[in-house]
Amino acid sequence: MLKNKFAKSVPSGTSGNVDLYNVLSPISPRSIAEAYRKLYANITYLPIEDKCRKLAVTSANKGEGKTTVAVNLAVTLAQNLNRSKVLLIDCDLRKPGVSLMLPTDQPRTGLCEFLAGADKEPNIVASSVDGLSVLYAGGYYDNPTRLISSERMAALIRICEERFDYMILDTTAMDASAEAMLLKKYVNGYLLVAKARNSDVASLSSAIESLHTLNATVFGVVLTGEEVKAKRKRKLFCRK
Repeated sequence: MLKNKFAKSVPSGTSGNVDLYNVLSPISPRSIAEAYRKLYANITYLPIEDKCRKLAVTSANKGEGKTTVAVNLAVTLAQNLNRSKVLLIDCDLRKPGVSLMLPTDQPRTGLCEFLAGADKEPNIVASSVDGLSVLYAGGYYDNPTRLISSERMAALIRICEERFDYMILDTTAMDASAEAMLLKKYVNGYLLVAKARNSDVASLSSAIESLHTLNATVFGVVLTGEEVKAKRKRKLFCRK
């Protein structure tokens, strides 16, 4: 039997008004920010010795809230870690979503252009949150798998390790492509996102088994779409 090391319930922003689920939005309920502060507290106690902590956020299937979790976690880390520098990278080159939650007026070249060699330096931009920088996905490339597995991706991680204390990588869902698994050699571990009343145990268990086959570390599961004010919070288990 597989049991997640910690399970946190947070609302999901995969449908409806995305601002409602963005901790930076004035219309977002206070309970949203509180849920991510609890997740932030768990993250700070993870057994990672590297100076720069690197976490990939993925899910078993599309539409389960991984980008919402990645963005809000990165924002919350930057807001609560005194003088720490956080980098959010949109590694989902197939269906990028970070720009929907963190819009920018700056030129939108990003990860794709750097990995493809069009940009000499990665176009990392400062966000409206002190301490948080963002590398957007950028344009379209017909072979994202090749880019993510390239030497330039490894070089990017090396460069950013010297500049940041945390790196949050929003990657593709496990059922969409191989890119999520290819990030294993760049990160300390994974956060898996599942959606209440939507995710199935079989898919989540399969995703965890796939990562364990690679000897990847799964730090925990974040359950989205749960009512945070419910009297009883459901724990998420994966069974074979």
